[in-house]
Amino acid sequence: MITITLIRHGRSLIESKHKLTANEYTEWVELYDKSGVVVENTYPEETIRTIMKANIIVTSDLSRSICSARQICENKERESFSIFRELELPTLSVKKIKFTPKTWTLLARIAYFLGYSHKCESHKDAQVRAVNAAKQLIEMANQHQSIVLLGHGLFNKYIARQLRKEGFKGKRYTSSIHWSSTTYRKGNDDDINND
Repeated sequence: MITITLIRHGRSLIESKHKLTANEYTEWVELYDKSGVVVENTYPEETIRTIMKANIIVTSDLSRSICSARQICENKERESFSIFRELELPTLSVKKIKFTPKTWTLLARIAYFLGYSHKCESHKDAQVRAVNAAKQLIEMANQHQSIVLLGHGLFNKYIARQLRKEGFKGKRYTSSIHWSSTTYRKGNDDDINND
């Protein structure tokens, strides 16, 4: 039996409700990618239990993923890989309009899913990366038996979809909640729940 658990990183230290131009938003995204995460008073018990049982912790190479791992599992073996980064956001070239970062992110994500990928990885390439990321996790799980990826909301969802295609059992990954966890299993266990 091997297990792969996908956990979404903690809340970013960078949050803003101020309205920004498209250029200012691009700069804000860069800061967001370099920022750490909020230290919480408590963490979900299931997430803590899963991390303590894991033989290895994997993160993306973005600060919010790495900082999350440091916060919650300081003494565990950890490795970081760029392949587990979040889906990128395209650069928008809109002038004279200001929105909050949340609105810009929504607009950029819609444009991205419609095929716009200016100055970022295309959606098609991201899907290929998710397939390769799942394969890498499976290889590592075969070696370590139990692995946790402290990753990113959307990209974790893409990896989860691929794990299910590879025969892993577990709930459908849908959560956008920070520190939420979903575990996938493969092996001889008739009690695995497949929603």
